[in-house]
Amino acid sequence: MSSHSATIMAQVTTTSSTVSTRTSTAAASNPTSLADGFYLVVYNQPNFTGPSHNYSKMGLYNIGFDADSYIWQPWDSGCCVRFCSKAKNVGYRCTSKTYQANASVPFDRVITECDGVPSPESCDEVFSHARFCRLLLTSSRSIAPNVVVL
Repeated sequence: MSSHSATIMAQVTTTSSTVSTRTSTAAASNPTSLADGFYLVVYNQPNFTGPSHNYSKMGLYNIGFDADSYIWQPWDSGCCVRFCSKAKNVGYRCTSKTYQANASVPFDRVITECDGVPSPESCDEVFSHARFCRLLLTSSRSIAPNVVVL
């Protein structure tokens, strides 16, 4: 890096309106790419149905719909996922593989992190941007492509 100061900006990803529909959990539980050693798939409807999105990199993601079911597979990554609904914390998962067919509260944002459990405050967008920028500077893991370093 040059002697000039660097500006770092974390961009929150809002998933595009083009989504896939899955009705089987087999494909979701056997991903082909694991950038940070974990895998998360969220579904728009209960019982792993409806439009879905897959995540395997650290990041802060606006899902683009209210998710009602999910699969979390952390393997031995040491990574965690925080679930948010309307900027409020609704829970997290870390070490155990979870097939949640009917979430207790629908969620619209997930935060994946491999340096501990994302804090409940991470659900607040302003707090998340500042914290995620710090992660960019200190993490040795790859960061999701939605992060732009200027």
